[in-house]
This record gives sequence, structure tokens and C-alpha cells, in this order.
Amino acid sequence: MSEKEGGNIRPDHYMRDFRDCIEDCGLQEVMMIGDTFTWSREAVRERLDRALYNEMWAEKFPYVALVHEHHIHSDHRPILLDTEYFKGLMGQQQNRKRMFEAHWLDEGTVNEIINSAWVRAKLAGLGPSLADRTKAVLNDLHEWDRETLKSPKKRINKLKKDLEKVRRGPNTAESRQKMKDIQVLIENLLDQEELIWLQRGRANWLLHGDRNTAYFHKAASACKKRNCIKKLLDDTGVWKETEEDINTIISDYFSVLFTAQVHQPDLNVLSKVQHRVTEDMNIALMAPYMAEEVRKALFSIGDLKAPGPDGLHAVFYKRFWPMLGEDLVMEVLTAVNSEVMPLGWNDTTIVMIPKGGSSLTMS
Repeated sequence: MSEKEGGNIRPDHYMRDFRDCIEDCGLQEVMMIGDTFTWSREAVRERLDRALYNEMWAEKFPYVALVHEHHIHSDHRPILLDTEYFKGLMGQQQNRKRMFEAHWLDEGTVNEIINSAWVRAKLAGLGPSLADRTKAVLNDLHEWDRETLKSPKKRINKLKKDLEKVRRGPNTAESRQKMKDIQVLIENLLDQEELIWLQRGRANWLLHGDRNTAYFHKAASACKKRNCIKKLLDDTGVWKETEEDINTIISDYFSVLFTAQVHQPDLNVLSKVQHRVTEDMNIALMAPYMAEEVRKALFSIGDLKAPGPDGLHAVFYKRFWPMLGEDLVMEVLTAVNSEVMPLGWNDTTIVMIPKGGSSLTMS
């Protein structure tokens, strides 16, 4: 979209050095809200104002926006730098679904908690769907996390106080051993904190071991900010910025996209298609699926790849395969071999990710 209408066109090379300077300084432009043009006079209107920020400032003010306010008499639009503009949109947690936390796997009692929850779900008659039982397990895990584990940061702070208290006490063999035990616990909790941000930062290329929580925190925050859709153009070219309007545009787009449009095949075209699948190949393709194929498909998924609506990552199913593998295989084979899709299996979570952080329309 042009930032100037009317008047003489400014040559592109006039601003080339300035743009290079901005890039060299690592500056980014604050998201603009409102009409593009900030100044107008008679037949000429253009955008004269913008705001830039660096990475450190973005961390302090993650919800910032540059609002182009309404004006009446002046030829220049008032500009408001609102540091909390997107707080309601990006900071809302009330509709957040429960997810499996990978750092739970580092807890010594996690196997006992999950096995007990699985047995209780079976005894309670939950099912026959596997999803019903895994949902019960996930609920128990979150209750355990809330009531027992708290958060790694809170437990680290408490252990640091305990460590300091022991250090200031008598210097005995017993106290020195206690200090070592507390230090080991702190190290384990720091690893868990790293894993929390690793999971949220989607930095799967870095193996566990190099603790860099600050990096993972920045990666997760940057990912959240980059993927937040702040405004969209509707079919008539009008900007929509409220959450309700954005949801309507997205919903309408996918409703049309996924509406079945079945057409009769062109027999003349089909008659010219040469056969490529031999009889032996067809027999192999039509053979029933086997249990090992289900297991291989699951174990080929990345541990922390985005989960489905159940909130469980692939690492959960891999870790507890001896417990639930037989039930999972039986349910999958029944579905694929009978060609009957169980209720809820086709449910999915659609996440909108802007292309390059600058998408303006759904298409």
C-alpha cells in the first residue's frame, strides 16, 4: 500500500541510506493502527510519521502500537504511542487450553502420578475412547502441578533461601551434605525452567544441556508477538482491528475454503490417464494397516511439535507407550481398517501465523 497520494513522487533512492541505517541499528517499526496517512493538504496526503524500537525496548513494552488518532481542523493527525494497546489481545489467558508440560517428565514422581491417573480413569469407566482417558490424566497432571509442584521459579527461590540458611549455620559434615543436596535440586529445577521456555520458544534445534533461559524467553516472547494478528483487511478493503471482526473474517474465509464443491469427473480426461499402479502394488496398498506402522508413525513425530486439541505432545505418548500403546494402536487400527472415523478424531486446532509478520489479508 502506497504511503503517499498526490504531489510529486519521491525517488526511492532518496531514503535508501536511511533504510540501511535502520537495518544496521537493528530497529523495527512499531505496528501502526488506524488510517495510513498522517498528514494531508488539499489533493496530497501521505504518511510522515512512524516509530522505531530496538529489541530491548520491545521486551519491556511487548503490547505497543502506534495509534493514528482522529483529527478535525489540523492537517496533521495526532499520534499516540500506546504501550498497552495489544495487552487484551496478546495477554489474554482465559481461553487458553491446558497443555502437557514437558518439564514434568523430569520429576521423580511423574510416572507414579500418570500411572495412577490412568488406572483411575479405567476403573471409572472412562472411554471407550482413548481421548477420554488421556484427558483425565492431563487434568490430574495439572492439579498435581498446581497443588504440589507450584512453578520452578518459586521452588528455586525457596531452595535458595534454604541454602543460604544452611550456609550461615554450623559448618558440619551434615550441613555440607545438605548444601550439596539443595544445590542438586536447584540445578534440576533450572533445567526444568529451561525446558519450559524451550517448549514455548519452539527452539527444537538446541539439545537440552546448554542452559540459556533468557534466550528461550526472548524466543517465546518474540514468537508470540510475531504471530499475533493485530488487524486484517476484509473483502471490501476496510481495516478490521477488533477481535470480534478479525474472528469473523477468519471464520468466513475457512467456511468458504473448506466447503465441498464436488464436480463430476471428466471421463475423456480419465480415459487418457495411463495406469501406473501394478496389481502387486495395489495389493500392497490395499493391505490392512499393522500395529508397527502405527508405532513408527507416532515415533516419527517431533517430541515438542504442536499438539492437537488434546493438549498432549508426542513426547507424552512416546514416554508412556508401555502404558497406553496397546490401547492407542487398537483404536487407530480399528478406525483405519474399518474406514469409520470416531467422533472427535477429525477435530483440529487452526493456528493463524502471519507470513513474514506482515500479512494483511487472509489470502
